[in-house]
Amino acid sequence: MRAKSAAAVFVNAASASSSSSSPSSSPSQPRPPPRLRFRQGLPEDADAIFKLVLDERMNPFGLNPERFLVAEEEDEEQGGTEEEEEGKKRKRNLVVAFGQLAELEPGTLFELRSLVTSPRFRGRGIGAEIVKGLLEKAKRRKRKENGNEEKSTEVVLTTISRRRAFYERLGFEEVAPPSTVPKQLKLEVVLGSVVAKLAAGDSIIVLRKQV
Repeated sequence: MRAKSAAAVFVNAASASSSSSSPSSSPSQPRPPPRLRFRQGLPEDADAIFKLVLDERMNPFGLNPERFLVAEEEDEEQGGTEEEEEGKKRKRNLVVAFGQLAELEPGTLFELRSLVTSPRFRGRGIGAEIVKGLLEKAKRRKRKENGNEEKSTEVVLTTISRRRAFYERLGFEEVAPPSTVPKQLKLEVVLGSVVAKLAAGDSIIVLRKQV
C-alpha cells in the first residue's frame, strides 16, 4: 500500500475522553497557532520524512523529498552550556507535515501520496493546507503541459474509508464503480486492500477531484 493514508491529519479522539466534565477540571487552554511556512522539500528533509512515514506504518518507498510540499515550524531552544552564548536562543526548523504529488499522465492525471502531519500538530488544519498546495501544483503543471487547451485533469488518491470525510471537505469524491479506477492504481488497490484490512481493520477507497 502506497504511503498516503492521511491518518496523521486527524485529531486523536482519545483526548475527548478526559475528565473535562468534572466540576473540578479546569478548561483546557487553546493551543497557539504554529509559526509555519510551506515550501518545496529539500534533500535534507529526507530523514524527517522517512521517520514520520515509518511512524505511521506507511510505505517508505518513493519518498523523493524534492517532490514534496513541506510545512515547517521554526522552533527555538536554549543553548546547552554557558559557553554557548548564555541567554541566547538558537533556532532550528522542524518539518511538521508534508505530502507529495506524482504525475501519472502528463498534465492530466496526478496522484496525491504520503500525506502526514506530526502528532503534536494534528487538528490544526495543516494537512488540509498541504492538500490545497498540492492541488495548486497540479493546476500549474496542467497549464504548463496543456496551455490553453481544455483537457480533463484530475488528482486521485487511495486511502482507508474512515478518512473519507477529510477529503470530501476538500472537494474529493469517491471513484465508483470500482471498474472506473485509473489503471495506474488498480494493483495498488488490490494490494492495499489486504494491508488495510490486516493493519487497520478498514477498506480501501479511491477518491478523485477535478482541477
